[in-house]
Amino acid sequence: MESNSRRIRHGSDENAVQHAKQLPDTASALPPLQEVRPLSRRALQPLAQNVVAEGQGLLAKHTKNDQAVDSADSRPQGSRESRASQGSQASDAQAGLEQTIPKTTLENELTTVSPGSDATIDDVELEQYPEFDDAQLMTHDHSHTATFSDDENDLGDEAQLKLTILEQGPSRCNPGALFPVDTMESRMTLLKCSQMIASMPGVLDSEDEDMWDSSMVLEYSEDIFRHLRVMELRLLPNKSYISFQKELTWSLRGVLIDWLVSSHFSLNLLPETLFLCVNYIDRFLSVKEISLSRFQLVGAVALFLAAKFEEINYLSVQDVTHMVENNYPVEEILRAERYMIDMLDFNLGYPGPMSFLRRVSKADDYNLECRSLAKYLLEITIMDERFVGAPASWSAAVSHYMARCMLRQGEWTPKHVYFSNYTEEQLAPGVLAIREDINDPISHHKAIYEKYSERKFRRASLFVQNWVQFARVHPEYDFVPVPTGPFV
Repeated sequence: MESNSRRIRHGSDENAVQHAKQLPDTASALPPLQEVRPLSRRALQPLAQNVVAEGQGLLAKHTKNDQAVDSADSRPQGSRESRASQGSQASDAQAGLEQTIPKTTLENELTTVSPGSDATIDDVELEQYPEFDDAQLMTHDHSHTATFSDDENDLGDEAQLKLTILEQGPSRCNPGALFPVDTMESRMTLLKCSQMIASMPGVLDSEDEDMWDSSMVLEYSEDIFRHLRVMELRLLPNKSYISFQKELTWSLRGVLIDWLVSSHFSLNLLPETLFLCVNYIDRFLSVKEISLSRFQLVGAVALFLAAKFEEINYLSVQDVTHMVENNYPVEEILRAERYMIDMLDFNLGYPGPMSFLRRVSKADDYNLECRSLAKYLLEITIMDERFVGAPASWSAAVSHYMARCMLRQGEWTPKHVYFSNYTEEQLAPGVLAIREDINDPISHHKAIYEKYSERKFRRASLFVQNWVQFARVHPEYDFVPVPTGPFV
């Protein structure tokens, strides 16, 4: 696990220690630790009998090993006929929905791909976008968006999903897009760390304090987070969706999210709401071409939906109209809300990074200073387009790793590898990307910087800026200089 090129160099220089003591006071109290709310499993409604029979016949016809087919509940993943049959049923339901919901200006202006039909954005004629190939036009595939089942096999293979995403290759419009790479070495390291944790006293045994906290459901935590890691991959947006957005750019996305951060903070909403809102925006734009005049409406509706999903006391539609300064009437906001839910295929339960951050914080006994600093670094990632297609668990692990390095809390131990599911080498590209972002916070993430400069958040942004200045004077305490790569 040693990697001299990807580790902060720790020193004991007395001048550095004295300088560190002059950093801002971060002793203010934090809000109580929020509980992790596990995602409950939802059972799928059984498929129609004729669809199942047809799918089994097609699978038996095109599969060499017929014995591998479970005749009770298997579903062919690559059968176009089966998907067309299911798509026709969804199209009928969609047609009935459109009869009751008037078309909005948002629907009339833009070109869409129906999530219930057999077509995806891949099937759009390439003549509309001659400068891009299939890899750039590929978006979130609705055919594998979250089908839940009690059978563990239906959860999918996490490694296979990662491999599928990596096979898409680099993006022309987002060449620095980041994604963790699994190697044989990293898998062996994860296996060794799992074996070490299993025999480590005080961790995941009767001596663990979480074992006696019923809200932590420690006995189910492994299954829960295994499921969440699969779902975060299935609900990732397309890292290249800007390529078919004729009026939008990555910089305009940053402006929208900067405004949403300010609105989210003024409304005193949960952190989970903000991350869920950003995921809704990116996934919606992955399947829908939007005009610039409706871009703010997309952001406001996404925050409205995310608040309904996460908050106890969610926003009212009047709050949203006030937030957009009455630029959109109530009726249009409500119609746009129903339209966005339909475009997201009703998959609203994206597992955000906060649950994963709390998970890895267990390795540090839920250290508040480290986690509050990691929250600031984690929130920076939503402003960086390189993290659009990155898993939430990886972004959380990167942020926690950087926070530990800045606070000089030691190395990335086997406990951190186990609870984060990532080795130190896998985190290096994300660490170096965030290291770039914090050099100029005002131009990169002004709203987040001002938000975390308050005492409520332990003035984490001020601490990071002092650390940046300190690292310039004492480079031996900084991260190793960024190597040549996509984020130089």
